[in-house]
Amino acid sequence: MRYLPLLLVVSLGAPTVWAAQTPKPAKAPRPKPSMLVEPPTAATPAPAAWAEPVGSVTAAAPVAWAEPVRAFSNLSVATTEGWPVAAAGGQVTVTTGQGLVAAVAQGQSAGGLSVAGRRLGLPEPAWSGPQRDTPEDSLYRVAREALNRGEYRRAADQFATFSQRFPQSRYRPAAVYWQSFALYRAGTEADLRRSLGLLDDLAKQSSTASEDPEISALLTRVIGALASRGDAVAAARLRDGAARNGASCDKEDIDVKAEALSALVQNDPAGSRPVLTRILARRDECSIPHRRRAVYLLGKGADATPVHEVLEIAKTDPSREVRSDAISRLAQIPGDRSATVLEQFLTASNDEGTQRAVVRALRSRDDANSARIIRRIIEREDAAEEVRIEAIRSLAGCCGADAVWVTSPSPSGQNRAGSSSGTRRVPTLSDADVTLLRGVYDKSASRPLRTAVVETIARTGGTPAEAWLMALIKNPSEDLRFRSAALSRLRRAETPIEELGRLYDALTERELRSGLVQILAERDEPAATDKLIEIAKTGTDPVIRRMAISALTRKKDPRSTKLLLDLVEK
Repeated sequence: MRYLPLLLVVSLGAPTVWAAQTPKPAKAPRPKPSMLVEPPTAATPAPAAWAEPVGSVTAAAPVAWAEPVRAFSNLSVATTEGWPVAAAGGQVTVTTGQGLVAAVAQGQSAGGLSVAGRRLGLPEPAWSGPQRDTPEDSLYRVAREALNRGEYRRAADQFATFSQRFPQSRYRPAAVYWQSFALYRAGTEADLRRSLGLLDDLAKQSSTASEDPEISALLTRVIGALASRGDAVAAARLRDGAARNGASCDKEDIDVKAEALSALVQNDPAGSRPVLTRILARRDECSIPHRRRAVYLLGKGADATPVHEVLEIAKTDPSREVRSDAISRLAQIPGDRSATVLEQFLTASNDEGTQRAVVRALRSRDDANSARIIRRIIEREDAAEEVRIEAIRSLAGCCGADAVWVTSPSPSGQNRAGSSSGTRRVPTLSDADVTLLRGVYDKSASRPLRTAVVETIARTGGTPAEAWLMALIKNPSEDLRFRSAALSRLRRAETPIEELGRLYDALTERELRSGLVQILAERDEPAATDKLIEIAKTGTDPVIRRMAISALTRKKDPRSTKLLLDLVEK
């Protein structure tokens, strides 16, 4: 899957608290990525006690964050209208300008899809399920709701009131944490000093709080903010903490620096080049997001990016993510030189992940040289199997090859997606490519490799591809899984109904026959109904006959009703 180069790394920003509210009516237009908090449905509970925000939404409503979202783990996401989302390495990325609609972490909530972040190790009132209707719980929730709205002063005052009114509450440590958080976000020097004092007192009073990583992270942020404003004592504490625990990778700071770097490159492309070079020379863990952004920003100015500079990053950076980004950047540099360098890099590298990244990069290029390199990888029997599979799957529609528009076999003008257009785009393989893949299939004993060949040819159009697939389906000596994969191609092909009927009669396997019944059920031609009637009346497999009858009930054809009546009265 190809992504736009500028990605928004999902993060958890300001704390999010959901109250039971009536949802807004659904609107037809696509939601704009305004990143403003919208209320969830009352049927969708939100998890409780997270150090950074947690929200729950129904699958149909947009997830709305008060601030840009950063990194969480164990997360899968879904978007509307097929917007691309990638989840890997404990992070989620969404292409800038597109809306994150739902995210699922650590299971699914009863009322919808939930989003979850790192948990605060301090007790808080429950935000889902039965809630105690007590002054203590009510005041706490009011304070959290103010914090969610970004009313930091009000939230800090309300958490302070909570601590004064309920000094023995088991929720008091969490209230102090959130009061400190709100003061940090308010951001005046007096607020920062008060926040620091609260966190220091909290660490002294509670062993659990002193060991909580989220409280430690907030403490580092507050000390860093004071140090940046010239506080010598805070600066000394920051140095001591770094010496004991190493540098802190503060995500808020990383996001701000990344945004500043992008703005610098946009405003002063020539002057920003030395800055990019210095960032790319770093090797610490905290600078990985900056190095990835720097790789993307290379060449955004008037000067072309030197191939050797990007190649050096791809070879030497300790981060796999940065190396992969550099490989993708190489593919964007026009000319045969970059393709040749990618080929050399592919040959020299022993890392399978790197080799697969090179294949994906080559696929995105619009030149015949890249296609040639991908074909060579497919032919190399000494190459890693996963790399060859990546190359096989990349061949269809590779390297600027045009997809073809084909007419839907349905005379109603409805394609499989139900759109009014009767055409669809199908990636193509040349006759030579089909021959190449057939050769791999015949020579290889690897089931994953052969599966990749069948599925790749099945995704494409063209007479040679369809002829080979039809022969594969009919061959009883072939693995049934490969024959079923080939049969899936007939759903999208313009195979005449008469040929489908003859194929059904030639097959004996239930799995293949059921697949053909499903294909006939989706075709609107009268001949498809005729064949289904024949199967329902004269077939000898009761499972297939029932499938044919079920398919006929969905067709608006008076002959279907007559058949059903005949079968009942028979």
